[in-house]
Amino acid sequence: MYSLPTLGGSPYAPSAYNNQTTFGATSSKIIPIPATYQSGYLAGQGFPAENENYLMYWITQAINDISNDTYNIHQELNNLLSGASISPNGGNGQVLSAVQGLISSLGINFTQTAVTESGLTWNPSDYYMLSKAEIAISHQVGEDLYMNQPLTQVYIGIERSTANPGFPQYCPVIERNVDKVITSAMAPNLVTALRAMQTSILGSTTVAVTCSASNVTFPNSTIGNQAINMLYNEALVRQWFVSQDANFASSGPLPSGGPAAMTINISGVDYVITGISPGTRIVTVSGTPTTGNAIFYPYRINGSTTSIQLPKLAGFVPVSSGDVDATVVDGYRNMDTTQDHIHNIAIGSSGGPGGVSGTFTTSTNLPYMSSPVANNGQGPPRTGKNTSPRTVPRRVYTWAGVLNAAA
Repeated sequence: MYSLPTLGGSPYAPSAYNNQTTFGATSSKIIPIPATYQSGYLAGQGFPAENENYLMYWITQAINDISNDTYNIHQELNNLLSGASISPNGGNGQVLSAVQGLISSLGINFTQTAVTESGLTWNPSDYYMLSKAEIAISHQVGEDLYMNQPLTQVYIGIERSTANPGFPQYCPVIERNVDKVITSAMAPNLVTALRAMQTSILGSTTVAVTCSASNVTFPNSTIGNQAINMLYNEALVRQWFVSQDANFASSGPLPSGGPAAMTINISGVDYVITGISPGTRIVTVSGTPTTGNAIFYPYRINGSTTSIQLPKLAGFVPVSSGDVDATVVDGYRNMDTTQDHIHNIAIGSSGGPGGVSGTFTTSTNLPYMSSPVANNGQGPPRTGKNTSPRTVPRRVYTWAGVLNAAA
């Protein structure tokens, strides 16, 4: 800024007149009494001393006030320039440049924080970074979305940017229509979140097990039995997609490699599950764990700390987890079931219910029943390869937040 004049030896407050020698024969610095000069000035006095003293006092006080205010403004403007790293030189437009720079810097700081907090890498040359960050945090990482219409996955690199404003808007979703392996290079936030996710069974994330060689025996307890059923049902699902007969017992051992393998963590070490026997409550693993606590990480891939498996959800009806029986737990799928029941079979002459009449007897141990037929005008039974309720299709996607490559 400009240098202030030095008045009375001070750069901001000129020496007050009321500290100087007064004019004339009087030291009065009050307003002169007008009656004193009603007949005019005294002989030899061109201007009364009282008037001179009062005038100089008033001017000095006014200059003091103005000078102090000017100095304060001067200092504030210098501070503003310094805050914007501009050296004051008296040039025009410096303050404007400082204000614009500080506003821009403040905006950049806010934007950069929003971008980095979302897990994205800050790029100051991309004007679309903030909108991309807002999209990234619009859902929780790992959240599943059920959509009427298909979404188009748009990952970093093909999303709208300053260099490519005509590109599509960022959309970090992963469709769950097939089994997928997701790496940290693709979706770092999602891999971190799901690798750490532990399944809770009736409020507990651990089950105490005993180990002998490759056999892991679960306790005959509510939690132990539900843990075995949980693993067995997921195994049935995986075998179903391999053989389409949902017969785990006759389909051979579970896959021991790749993303299709199921894992279990025992005493802090991950092991691949190669077999499950619900009747004996024994899980066979590829290794020799020591007795301790079993923890279930449904998305882990054995031997990898930088990838997860996302099993397909196509064809599955979502239900709320955490039921009192622990038959539905986070991260594990179930095969379809029907309510446990028995049949009474009527035997007699034709004409009664279902084409049978006369005297009826019932039996619960006959070796064979015919296929179901229409009854009471309900139409022919609808049968298929699995039991299912009435459904409406939805596309299922998992939100990645940060998506660096196609997945």
